[in-house]
Amino acid sequence: MGGSDGRKRGGRRKVSAVLAALAVGGLAAAGAFLAGRGGDTGDLWPVARVPLEEYVTEAGDPVEVAAAGQLPSFLVGAPAYVRSAYQFALMNPDKLRYIPCYCGCARMGHGSNLSCYVARDERAQGRVAWNQHGLHCDMCLDITHDVMKGLARGKSLQQIRDEIDRKYGPGGDVPTPSPYPGSS
Repeated sequence: MGGSDGRKRGGRRKVSAVLAALAVGGLAAAGAFLAGRGGDTGDLWPVARVPLEEYVTEAGDPVEVAAAGQLPSFLVGAPAYVRSAYQFALMNPDKLRYIPCYCGCARMGHGSNLSCYVARDERAQGRVAWNQHGLHCDMCLDITHDVMKGLARGKSLQQIRDEIDRKYGPGGDVPTPSPYPGSS
């Protein structure tokens, strides 16, 4: 009996070791996947479980209203690159309002890169109306992440705006009518 118990315990140890190795490997793979496009995941806010309200704008943008301090439920399962752009937009409206978007969303009535994420900032009323446009638009996301990187490198908002205009303007669509930083 003692020999069979030892074998069982040894077998359990091997199974436990294999499961632990698989778990570590899975976490590493998940981390690599979430890093996705090289964006820093940062401390992401919780995602709302259920929207407070949903509607579609006249321009056709789906909008979801969530409690302030929560990302919209449509970000469940979205890559960290997307989620961090939405969080940055809400935390930095004073910066993104000066940054144009060149994806063509100006034709939908967007005023800046901020509009790609936030339809209405109603934090004073405890809610935010989130625009789903940025969820699927690589150009919107890339512009936002360029702003994030520029700020992290200590660049001024004017420098970042000039870089965005040079990078996306020549091949982009009609830009949003975003004011130039310092002009308003």
